[in-house]
Amino acid sequence: LVLFDKVFIPWEYVFSYRNPKLGEIYYVLGQFAFWKILTRMSFRAEIFAGAAQAIVNALGTDHIPAVRALVAEVIAYSAALKGMIIAAVETAEPTESGVMLPNVDYVTAGRLNAIVEYPKIMQILRELSGQGLISRVPRSTWERADIGPLLDEYLPGYNITARDKNRLFNLIWDICCSPAAMRIALFENINATPAAGLREQLYRVYDRGEGLSAVLRKAGIEE
Repeated sequence: LVLFDKVFIPWEYVFSYRNPKLGEIYYVLGQFAFWKILTRMSFRAEIFAGAAQAIVNALGTDHIPAVRALVAEVIAYSAALKGMIIAAVETAEPTESGVMLPNVDYVTAGRLNAIVEYPKIMQILRELSGQGLISRVPRSTWERADIGPLLDEYLPGYNITARDKNRLFNLIWDICCSPAAMRIALFENINATPAAGLREQLYRVYDRGEGLSAVLRKAGIEE
């Protein structure tokens, strides 16, 4: 948002003025921005999958079926968004100006899945961490000669030193618990368009004619 206060703007620099119709083509003008949102969310999903694996490696819990199932959910989230990106690129079509535009159907479905599952994925990271997020120790405590060596001895992880485990969970806290993490989650939910709007958009744009015809044909109903 830019506010011009007593600044002269030449008319040749004004591309829209008192034009409410412009708001009606938001989904047309914003399609490349929507693509950027999906790619960003997909990359973050890969980070979440890596974080989940780093957690269970540090705690030595990856042999537990319930833990592996939670990690698999994070992996599936990442894979689904990546699959949407590949599908959108493979079925891209050129705009009127000849610029290739990723398929809006897959971009919309990907954005919807990204924000609906986002809070769940963050909660999975918290659950996988157990007490790791609560029992973090500040640097000043590690540096105390009477306490630091005891922490080194009693708080190591699985094939990881106590200090490195502490560093890892400091990062996990930043990713899914910190004020910045909460602000990013809120931003993504709004920036990607809230789920209700995405569902409506997907209903309008996604072509399910072939499936509908197959169902009616099998049921013996004329279209």
